[in-house]
Amino acid sequence: MNIILKIILLSSAVVTKTHANEEETNNNNLNLLRGGGGGEERALSDDCVSRSTYLGCFNDRNQNRAMSTEIEGRGYTARECESACAERGFLYFGRQWRGQCFCSNSDYSYKKHGTASNCDCCGTNVGSNKMCVYELQTAEATYAAAPGCTDRFNGTPYLGCYEDRNRKRALPHEVHGKFHSAELCQMECKEAGYRYFARQWRGQCFCGDYDYNKYGPASNCDCCGRNVGANKMCVWDNGGGVGSGETAGTPPTEPVTTATTTDAPVTTTDAPEKTTDATQATETVSTTAGYDSSNKNIVDIAVEAGIFNTLVAAVEAADLVDALTAEGPLTVLAPNDEAFDKLPEGTVDQLLLSENVEILKEILLLHVIEGKVDSSMVSSGPVTTLSGNLIQADVSDSGISFNDANVIAADILASNGVVHAIDQVLLPPDVSL
Repeated sequence: MNIILKIILLSSAVVTKTHANEEETNNNNLNLLRGGGGGEERALSDDCVSRSTYLGCFNDRNQNRAMSTEIEGRGYTARECESACAERGFLYFGRQWRGQCFCSNSDYSYKKHGTASNCDCCGTNVGSNKMCVYELQTAEATYAAAPGCTDRFNGTPYLGCYEDRNRKRALPHEVHGKFHSAELCQMECKEAGYRYFARQWRGQCFCGDYDYNKYGPASNCDCCGRNVGANKMCVWDNGGGVGSGETAGTPPTEPVTTATTTDAPVTTTDAPEKTTDATQATETVSTTAGYDSSNKNIVDIAVEAGIFNTLVAAVEAADLVDALTAEGPLTVLAPNDEAFDKLPEGTVDQLLLSENVEILKEILLLHVIEGKVDSSMVSSGPVTTLSGNLIQADVSDSGISFNDANVIAADILASNGVVHAIDQVLLPPDVSL
């Protein structure tokens, strides 16, 4: 097959992309079965890169990239890819296929699909599903500011924009509160002894020593703005430059001998402690019931309360922010974070995907009632929601409930209505999770 393919290529016949990919897959599978590709690599000219060490030719996959961050576009020369990854603070870079450029800080991820052969590292076509990988000499690297930021925070390298999850954070240690500036987040994590720091969503601050890229890269982060992006975070290396301390994505090789259940190595300073949703809910119920925040809209109240993080992320994903900040008035039955935690594992992450936006919107609108309905106006019986479905209100000596959800904090007044916090997520009759 290889001989036939070469003859076809030399005669300039057209070979479809599908056949080329099948051929490449067969070759890659053979290489993996043999324990890696053989063959001599072409000698690199001095003009190919300026300050990096060539590590080899490796296989790659379109649907499962070996290196975590892609520089948008194609047609990059090796030097251009080298500069792009160095400016972003990465330790490794790979040039792939038609000059696509990938960057990573992991010293093992680029090997995940095995070695390849016959890469044309400096040519116009490296090779289908192949990439040439280099290690940057980081002493010469320069670091660019993060998107939306004018400062580089004393030379701290920006590592990129990454996906995150509410239920299992990539960086496990949260600094209490939100609306942290990037500089404040940097100081908090550095004082606590962590290598990486990340600013997420509404200025939440997270720290850790590895695994920040566990959910893969994201795009369009506003790193120093008011809203970084739903389920996104901007990550910086606080460890004095790439290559120091733990490598990203590499857990400690030895179990940590400590009584704590956190993933991070023991530090000599007190780590930021994450306040649980249960604690925050107790504090919120005792302080916000009947609280007049009439100069703030419903979304602002949900953001600042600190116990509706998942709800706000869902509202943003469903594109309902404008609807809930409009003049109204509206009544919102707001499930707290613990309510979302009661859903089956993985449900929230699935609902936040773009393909499930209509289902998510139907669920959220089941929690919205037209008009301003404070607790004194609620009576037992059916209630029409903006989803078009009915929910059942029940008023008793023990309190107010809607379907199976109990009101745990009532009458949080807003400029465009009122919020009642509830302890369960309401589901439409045609939705089963």
